[in-house]
Amino acid sequence: MLTILNFYVAFQLWKVYRILIKTTRISTKIKQQINYIFKQVPVMIMDRQLQIYQVRKQYQELTWKFKKVQQSLQLINLGFYIWKRYLRTLNL
Repeated sequence: MLTILNFYVAFQLWKVYRILIKTTRISTKIKQQINYIFKQVPVMIMDRQLQIYQVRKQYQELTWKFKKVQQSLQLINLGFYIWKRYLRTLNL
C-alpha cells in the first residue's frame, strides 16, 4: 500500500514539475518580449520627436507663406481700391 501511495505522490509531483517547466518557458518568452519592447521604446520616442519637429517646422513655413500671400492679397486689394477711386475721379 505504501508503494502505491509513493507512486501516486511521485506522479503528482511529476505533474507539478511539468507545469512549472511550462510556466518557466512562458515567463522566459514574456521576459524576452518585454526586453525587446523596452529596447525599442527609446528609438521609437526619438523617431516620433523628430517627426513632431518636422511637422512643427513645416507648420511654421506654411504660416509664413500664408502671411505673405495674405499681405500680397491685401496689396492687390489696395491697388484695386486706389484704381477704382482714380477711375471715379476721371469720370467727374
